Formats: sequence, structure tokens, C-alpha cells
Amino acid sequence: MGPDHDALTGLPNRTLLRDLLSQAIANCSRDNRPLALLMLSIGDFHELKGVLGYVEGDKVVREVARRAVRDLLPADIVARMDDDLFAVVLPEAAADRATAVAESLLRAFTQPIDLSGLKGSPPIKAGIALFPGHATDADVLIRCGNIALFDAEQRGEDVVIYSSQLGKRVARTVSLIGGLPRAIEDNELLLYCQPKVHVADAVVCGAEALVRWRHPQEGLIGPGEFVKFTERFNLISPLTHWVLDAAFRQAYAWRQAGIRIPLAVNLSAVDLRDPKLIDRIKGNFATWGSQPEDLQFELTESALMQDPAGALEALSKLKSLGVRLLIDDFGTGYSSLSYLQKLPVDTIKIDRSFISAVTTSEQSAAIVRSMIDLGHALKLEVVAEGVEDQATWDRIAALGCDVVQGYWVSEPMPVGEAGDWLMQSRWHGP
Repeated sequence: MGPDHDALTGLPNRTLLRDLLSQAIANCSRDNRPLALLMLSIGDFHELKGVLGYVEGDKVVREVARRAVRDLLPADIVARMDDDLFAVVLPEAAADRATAVAESLLRAFTQPIDLSGLKGSPPIKAGIALFPGHATDADVLIRCGNIALFDAEQRGEDVVIYSSQLGKRVARTVSLIGGLPRAIEDNELLLYCQPKVHVADAVVCGAEALVRWRHPQEGLIGPGEFVKFTERFNLISPLTHWVLDAAFRQAYAWRQAGIRIPLAVNLSAVDLRDPKLIDRIKGNFATWGSQPEDLQFELTESALMQDPAGALEALSKLKSLGVRLLIDDFGTGYSSLSYLQKLPVDTIKIDRSFISAVTTSEQSAAIVRSMIDLGHALKLEVVAEGVEDQATWDRIAALGCDVVQGYWVSEPMPVGEAGDWLMQSRWHGP
């Protein structure tokens, strides 16, 4: 097999794909025919590979390649562009066939793959770019396909077709992210928090630290527009450092005002790999004279699964500081019960995607009940995220959940307003 093919799958690699796509574009241009490019990604691939190992990860890649090729026409081209990224070139295909092929491929990938005795089907997303409507050059067409795929991944859509409006939106995101280091330097970020309430007594028991960006041109920007992109652009560490410093400062201000509720800071997979993280947190504890009960740390299940062994070591070091640790977005990752038992965590937070349907779906309620029972069996506190009305509160309470967070308690607020809110809210307690 030559250097222009992928060693694992035998498919053309990204270099050969570019040449083949350029040739296909030239042929279609000569005869005034359309062409479609599909970009496919394997969702949560690195987390899956971290849990099950490289051998099983390679099995997933080979199976995706096999299924991608299986139902295509002889003239269609499939290439492996990266670890979890594939491209499909469909000569003479207009938007309707491109969409139909993408949907057919996604249906094919719903069939489970046998992985170490477990059967699973990793989510596949697709982005579509069209010649000549979106681009007439191979590199630009690939970029358009990647933008459409990026949008599909971020919005949770199965298939997205590129558009100029989408291109502008992504360009705005890239521009925002590019300005984030300056925003941190110029103190444009604001610390917000969202309270949590004990179900048993309806009293505030903590808050999650959140961030907003007071942009000089765009106004107040929510975290959904920039935080989730910082890992992709290697900016998560400086953002985490800012949040840590701001959270410790605020915890000190609360303590001085007689407010003794812990503030929970979110840490990413990149943060867990940072060899200076623990020393930075220790330095903040020393600087502000903080106690372990003043701060907590939340880590998403998917972040833990990117490097299970490394995450366990990092969490053990965090736990040695005496702080409480929480698993955020529980139920959306690939953690096993045996791995969960090893983690030195105190709380699981059930993802809002499960909570939102507990009043309308018995299946969702059964899943949430099983998560609550699992948490209690492991002697863990259980938090329900995304509780937005009284009916959901009542259902969650009946299922035995310990703590609630969501708009029914309070929307996120600037940390400076939390003291007044606490004194005036119905969750203040006796």
C-alpha cells in the first residue's frame, strides 16, 4: 500500500483525496454537472478509544470505512481524512442525492458494532458541501464541508448542508475565539453563578460558577457561543485560570459577607492533563485562606473518559485537597460501573437531556430513577440539572433526587447579586 493510502483502512488519505476531488471537480465542470462532498465524523471517538483501547478504536474505524463504501456507486470515492474523519465524494450528485446518501450512511451506522463483548453504535454526523454552488475549488469545498460538519456536531444535527449564512456564523465564532486572549487580559469576562437547592428542605446548598463575556462590540455573550470552542482552539487553560481566580476571590467575598455556600468550578479534559493545575489551586487556597468546603470542582463524564487512567490520577490529587468532586452531564458518556466505583467523587449530576422529559416519558423517568438508585448505591449525592418547572421538581423529588439545579430555582446571575438574591428568595430557609 502506497503513501497516498491510509494504512488502517486501505482508503485514500487526505492528500490523495484532494487530488481525486480536484480531478472530479474538473470533470464535472467540463460537462456542467454537479458534485457533492460529504464529511463524516465519528462522535465521541477519542472518549470511546480511551475507554476501550486502541484495538477496539481501530475496529470502529475499519467498520465505519466498510459501511461507508458498501452501498455507494463505483464512481463514488471514500477517504479517511483523520482519526475520526471521513470524506465521501459523489460525482454528479445534487443536494437531494447527497442528503439521501448521508441519511442512508447514518442509518447503516446505527447497527451495533461488537466491541469487547459490548454492542454499541457511536454517533455519526455529516456535513455536505456542493459544487458549484458552494465552491469550485477542492480546498474551499473541503473547508465548506468541514464547516457544515462542525455545525452538525455543535447543534446535535445528523446532517447539515453548508450555506453562506452558516459560513458567516462560523467565521464569527472563529473571530470571537481569536479575541478571547485579549478579553481575558482586558478583564472583559464576568463571573456568574447558578444556585443549587436541596430537595428535602428547599434550601440553597451551593452554586455552579459560570462565565459571560462583556464584548465591546457584541454586548453580553453567553458561554454557549465561546466556551465550548476553547478546547478546539487551545484556549481552555487561560479561561480556566481566569475562572479559578475569580471563583476563589468570590468565595472569599461570600465568606466575608457570611454566605457559606460552596462555589463549583468546571474543569475540562485539558485541565486534568495540566501538570500545574493542582499547584495553581493550592496557591489560590493559600492566597485567599479558603477552606475545602468553599470550593467544589465539576468534571464532565466525557472529559473523564478521554483518558480514564490520567483522569483518576488527577481526581485523586484534587481529592487530597479535601474538596468535593462532581461528575457533570452524567449519562452522556461511556463510563462503566467498575470505573465509576474507582473515582473519588462525591456527586453525580444527571444531564438535563434526561431530566427534561421525566414528566412526559415513563422511559425517561425510569432511566432517571435508575441513575438515582445507582448514585445512592455508590453513596453519592445526586443532582438533577435543568429543572425548569414545578411539575419536574415534583417528579424528581418523587424519584428520590437529592439536589436540583435549573431555572425553576434561578437563572444564572452575576455573582455580586447572589447575596441579595439569597436573602430575598424562597430558597433562603429559616
